[in-house]
Amino acid sequence: MDTDDKKNKVLDRRTLLLSGFKIFVFGSLTWRLFDLQLFENKKYKKLSENNQFNYSLVLPERGQILDRKNRVLAGNMDSFSLILNWNEGLDLEKILFKINSIINISNQEKESLLKRVSETKTKKVKSKNFFITKNLSQKEVSKLAVRIFQFPELKFAMTKKRVYPQGGIASHVTGYTGVFSNSDSDNKNTLNAPGLDIGKSGLEKYFDFKLRGNFGRKRDEVTAKGFVIDSNLYETPISGKNLKTSIDLNIQSFALDRLEKGNSKIVPAKIKKIEGNTKNTKIINDFVYINKKNKIVPPETGSVVIMDIKNGQIICSVSTPHFNPNIFSRGLNLNEWNEIKSNTRSPLLNRSVAGLYPPGSTIKMAVALAALESEVISYKSKFFCNGLKEFGNMKFHCWAKHGHGSINLSQAIERSCDVFFYELGLKVGIEKISKMLKRLGLGNISNLELNETREGLIPNKKWKLKEKGLNWTPGETINSSIGQGYMLASPIQLATMTARIANAKYAVQPTLLLENNQTFKKLNINSNHLKFVKDAMFNVVNNKRGTAHRSRIVSDKINMAGKTGTVQVVRISENEREQGIVKNIDREWKKRDHALFVGYAPVEDPKYAISVVVEHGGSGSGTAAPIARDIFMKLFNI
Repeated sequence: MDTDDKKNKVLDRRTLLLSGFKIFVFGSLTWRLFDLQLFENKKYKKLSENNQFNYSLVLPERGQILDRKNRVLAGNMDSFSLILNWNEGLDLEKILFKINSIINISNQEKESLLKRVSETKTKKVKSKNFFITKNLSQKEVSKLAVRIFQFPELKFAMTKKRVYPQGGIASHVTGYTGVFSNSDSDNKNTLNAPGLDIGKSGLEKYFDFKLRGNFGRKRDEVTAKGFVIDSNLYETPISGKNLKTSIDLNIQSFALDRLEKGNSKIVPAKIKKIEGNTKNTKIINDFVYINKKNKIVPPETGSVVIMDIKNGQIICSVSTPHFNPNIFSRGLNLNEWNEIKSNTRSPLLNRSVAGLYPPGSTIKMAVALAALESEVISYKSKFFCNGLKEFGNMKFHCWAKHGHGSINLSQAIERSCDVFFYELGLKVGIEKISKMLKRLGLGNISNLELNETREGLIPNKKWKLKEKGLNWTPGETINSSIGQGYMLASPIQLATMTARIANAKYAVQPTLLLENNQTFKKLNINSNHLKFVKDAMFNVVNNKRGTAHRSRIVSDKINMAGKTGTVQVVRISENEREQGIVKNIDREWKKRDHALFVGYAPVEDPKYAISVVVEHGGSGSGTAAPIARDIFMKLFNI
């Protein structure tokens, strides 16, 4: 083969290789283009959209809280909020300074915004929308609107403001909402929802997610610097569900006023000179409360709970002092918060479920049932009361200085004889007393729809050994037999106890929901024993020697049955007994006895149970029982 042929063959091979390489490259490019167009189109489209669009959550309208007759306890109204569209190039401090020169932005709002922006950076949250302030007035919106061109990073948002049209009438039931903070988070999506209010207490907190609804989504078209060009709704929000409670607003309102009044009179403020510390003095439409000594006093502190004995529905749950939840909804300033915190009577405390008190003589029916069920006593058994029970080197007094003489169990309940129950307590023992009290609903956390509910304390030997490292003593049984010592219960528990005794069949449980079809366990207490203590409770109110006789309902329509309780807050010394016990009205408020009453009505066909606790109210018969009577008369239109 000559040299020219060899050269031609080499050229042909090179040509083929080059052509093959070109074909390979072209094929690879074609395949990649095909792959991009067909298989990875969605991926890169999404990446492209992320460079063009911001997605943010849209708040749904919060569900309403209603009373049993559909009257609004918590609702919504239109409101304007100011939103910041944040990007890294903005000087946040400078922006806030400029805004503050037009409208007032509180230090709390500034600090909250700075904190949320900082948290967002660390948590890598994509949202660039930050709530600055809410519930802007018309004047504030107008002042900002004419200068909005100076703030391309700001925008207005129409939101819903939580309102409580009844003010503080049911404040401890509804609770209140407040601005979402990171510490409240149990759902990361809330970090992307500027201006979100969440439930902080009461039903608002317990049913927060149900009331809150489901977020929608909004898509904002933005510039390279993050400024919004156009917006549209991407997903429609779903409003929260309404919550229908068992509360009767009329009874709730009446009970609140009646409890606050106590034994006081209401007189025009102009005829009374208000002197000294008036911090807790309530002026209502230029009227003030005065006591029996003609001195201006604050409203009574305490609780009223009314419960349907058959289905457990709470008709009324009052706690005083109350508060106006609207101040939290519009945004609480520092002075308002300090005023609430400094109020020594703790207006935010829901005393109905979280106030714990020695139940005093209101539990004497339970002690009687424990004794009857264990067969250590009969209906006719008697003890002699001379006003004093001596045990070892201790003396336990009856409230009746000279005693009640020889009396039986029914009379002991009717007249609230302490000595009788001292003797009875020693016979039955703390273990059986404790079991009966828990059986009737004391010392237990119920299924009530409030996070604030507290357990209380029904002591026994095991508890004492565990908590105190000491053995139980007979003297502690004596104290427990009249509801004092370590024993603590809430007003809702006392109402539950009374409801179970009144219905005499089921261990009814309380609920704040109208449509809560509960099923209850059987009480399994001898029906004859229950009838016996119910008859005794009737005598407490309706017999002349009964401790609540002055508070009987004088009507042909209904009667009331019940039991009074007066709880010592400060121990009475022997010296004071000899020289004369200082009357409650003459003592410092915090040293006065607590006043309690539990009862039910109508007697012939029980429907409602009630518990009344008046902190430092002085006397169960003189203060708490009249309140219960008046509320029942209102409830039954007498």
